Amino acid sequence: MRRRITLAILGALAAALLIAGVGTFGLARFDSRQTAERDLGRQATGLAQVFETLGAPVTGGGRAQPALLRQRLQEVSKALSLQDVGFLVTGPAADVWTGEMPDGLAIADLDAAALKAGRTTTGHKGRLVYAAAPGVYETNNAQGQPQRLGGFAVVLTGKPSPAAGPAVRWFVLSAFGTVLLGLFLALRLGRRLSEPVVAASHTAARIASGDLSARMPEPDAGRRDELAELSRSVNAMADTLERSRGLERNFLLSVSHDLRNPMT
Repeated sequence: MRRRITLAILGALAAALLIAGVGTFGLARFDSRQTAERDLGRQATGLAQVFETLGAPVTGGGRAQPALLRQRLQEVSKALSLQDVGFLVTGPAADVWTGEMPDGLAIADLDAAALKAGRTTTGHKGRLVYAAAPGVYETNNAQGQPQRLGGFAVVLTGKPSPAAGPAVRWFVLSAFGTVLLGLFLALRLGRRLSEPVVAASHTAARIASGDLSARMPEPDAGRRDELAELSRSVNAMADTLERSRGLERNFLLSVSHDLRNPMT
């Protein structure tokens, strides 16, 4: 019984640690991914604003040259030592996006409607997180007013930082310490729970063999738990049997005395 109680307590403790560990690492991974998406979104938005200030290379007819725009964006990103950057360009209607995407990501993975509406979009694809920030390129017309020539989008990708890191070692150490503490408490609790039951079993076996003087240790008067009630019940049963045995002996002595006199 003691072994079963100890194993049950340790099993419940191990299950609780497993659930807590999986839940903690899952939430940490989710938070790390969300943080990476927010950071990439801010970086992409900042880059888009910087690129907007550069203006768009145009031809003499006032038409934008997407190839030259992408080349300028790539030159700036190279000067800023940026990696995993993609650039897309589109016409004034922002219906079709063309350009180069970072490795592991396709244009279809982006939210084209959000980019068309001028909103920065973020997301993830497997372990890869990404952010795309739109911008517009324009030039002044003959009247000196700004004329929209089209749009572009800066696409950044990256991977979230490890969700665990050094915390794994601390979690393992704390879990090991918790298991040791749980083992100590399980052994003490198992002993405390099993000893009265084992004592009751031995006392009942002695009573069954005819030793009606067998008794369990009397619990404290203030104890009202189940194990204390078990000890009192076993002792009360032994008292009742011993009293019944005494009454039976007295009855037999009385009957034998009453029968012996007439016979004499």
